[in-house]
Amino acid sequence: MKWIAAPLVAALIAVGCVGGGSAADPESALSLVGPGGVVAIGDPIDEAKKAFPAPEGVKPDDAPLALSFLYSTGWSWTGPDGESFEAATKDGKIVMLAHGKENMMDSSKELDAQHRHAGKETRKAENRAALLAVWDRGEYARFLLVIKESLPLMGQGGGTMIGRVDDLKLLNFRADDPESFVRALELVLEKAPRSDTNAPKTTQPGE
Repeated sequence: MKWIAAPLVAALIAVGCVGGGSAADPESALSLVGPGGVVAIGDPIDEAKKAFPAPEGVKPDDAPLALSFLYSTGWSWTGPDGESFEAATKDGKIVMLAHGKENMMDSSKELDAQHRHAGKETRKAENRAALLAVWDRGEYARFLLVIKESLPLMGQGGGTMIGRVDDLKLLNFRADDPESFVRALELVLEKAPRSDTNAPKTTQPGE
């Protein structure tokens, strides 16, 4: 899940807070809608398996992947097209959810879809590199990340992550400061090597 690792990579290069409204339905911000239904924070792991069944031919893991350094129990899978899902559990209940895609995403359309499910975000920040929106729910928070440009070690894409505020800080997802996060990704973009087509021409001796 490169998009989850993105803030960790950006933190190595990086250097706050944009106002917003609150969601119409506080509970919906702590859930994800999948092809098989809805799964929410506090549900048993079987609800995650129903809502986000593994794609055909993909063997799921009985543990989280990118979230494994925080929690050792859960359920996850990564599809051949780069789509991924994971749920982490504690004491038999889901405490963290993540669903991501490794392809081009339209930030406006993604945010509109989130609004329909969770209401208006609490705060957000956006620049040419990324969009990060936050739904603050006290002990928990929901994040939408869209990486607009293909970045080194991160690629392009994004997704939604829901979890405890303190846990998400360990991944460098700060609910109170999305602005610093997108600035960090913009710095990554600025430091990325330019393609040959954009690189200045080197003049050879005699030319």
